[in-house]
Amino acid sequence: MNIHVLLDITDDLSKMAAWAIGEPDWLEERLHEDDNIIPESLRQLDDLGRVCADYGFSALFKEIQRNRVTVENRCTYRELSAIAENLGTRLRDEYEDVLLLWIENKQFYRKDNLFGSQVSDRFPAAADDIKEAGTCYALGRYTACIFHLQRVMEVGLKILADPIGESHTPNWDSILKKIDAELKKDWEVRKEFFKGNEQKIADASAMLQAVKTAWRNPTMHVDNIYDEEKALDVWSAVKGFMSSLCTIIAQ
Repeated sequence: MNIHVLLDITDDLSKMAAWAIGEPDWLEERLHEDDNIIPESLRQLDDLGRVCADYGFSALFKEIQRNRVTVENRCTYRELSAIAENLGTRLRDEYEDVLLLWIENKQFYRKDNLFGSQVSDRFPAAADDIKEAGTCYALGRYTACIFHLQRVMEVGLKILADPIGESHTPNWDSILKKIDAELKKDWEVRKEFFKGNEQKIADASAMLQAVKTAWRNPTMHVDNIYDEEKALDVWSAVKGFMSSLCTIIAQ
């Protein structure tokens, strides 16, 4: 939930609690049907109810439903003020057990198609790890981000390995060597996959080399910790490699 939603709800409850304060003679009167207080109060209760449903505040949600009936039956202004104050206190109590995170890179957080819709459509097996890599990056979990990007690379390498004739367990070194050797051959003896695709495959090879350079050391090495800059380098390199594959791998 964005923090502005919580702030808006808190502000609404404060306004609800203050409605009768300026006119003490109204405190014991029932809410007037010809003004906007009843529908506005119900709207604010509904907004708070949605927050409770999202976060599993079941007890507070039930209290809101009871209060809703009270407002619909035209409670007094004093009762409405007490309802708002009580709900505000209980909401604060509930949030004592909730961790709110400040996310600066929210454009990466739980977003689909971070490598572009073409990559997602062409390589659906990588979609979840691309999304998780973005979420980890947004949360500052940079080494975890690299772990998911490694899994994305595995999808790309496995798909590229077959048409270039790499029968062993694919990794960037074996595939780079295979591509380099094939491109050095005369056109007549090259594999069919390379004919007419030389430039695109060379571009993919360059992107793969960029991934290798960005990675430097094995990600799973216990001593290798990634910071934000390094994670972004690897992110950009993997994104470039997967995008380049889209130009040479048929659907």
